[in-house]
Amino acid sequence: MFFLIASVFHPKKSYFEIVKKRVQQLLIPYFLWSFMFFLFWLFLGRKYGESAALELSPVKNFMGVFYAQGDVEYMNWGIPMWFLPSIFLTFLIFWLIKKIIQNKKVKFLIIIISVFMGFLIPRFTNIKLFWSLDVSLILYTFGYYTKNYLLFNNWKGEKISLFILGILHLIFSLFLLQEVDMYRFKYGNEFLFIINALVGVLFWCNFYKTSTLFNHSI
Repeated sequence: MFFLIASVFHPKKSYFEIVKKRVQQLLIPYFLWSFMFFLFWLFLGRKYGESAALELSPVKNFMGVFYAQGDVEYMNWGIPMWFLPSIFLTFLIFWLIKKIIQNKKVKFLIIIISVFMGFLIPRFTNIKLFWSLDVSLILYTFGYYTKNYLLFNNWKGEKISLFILGILHLIFSLFLLQEVDMYRFKYGNEFLFIINALVGVLFWCNFYKTSTLFNHSI
């Protein structure tokens, strides 16, 4: 959902000022908060709880502020912060593809190849790329190209669709998928992960529109 929401607000026009604005919105807050979390961890946090038993390197955790990867060995001070540089990098790659590549077929081919590479790198290697470079672009791309249909256009049979999507989302999430952790590149079955992600996106967008229409009717 976070990748989808970010893609909904991806600009239609490719100006460099947009990139500058995203730096101000994402990277500057990330580094400010990450440095504060790191300092808190360095002087206090690493001496208590699980961190105290791990004997982690302050140097590696300082590097983790810039690397934004490496699990607890590099980001014990705040793993959830990984999302901010990751979504910025996803935005930047998508922005560059749209700006440089004019041919639509070539554009989609590059995006599809990027998605496959994002799944193949962690499956066959132990390499952890900075800023989670190998996290898939598919949800971002899907959200960008379908945002009008998802958020603003009404569907026929929305309530029936909502019920069916909800059942499918529940089945995939509870019975078919293994543990999913995008930061640690755990997708279980990649095909089911993608299908469930898209079903989930469709369900929650449909739920939002249906509940909004219901509230307005009241």
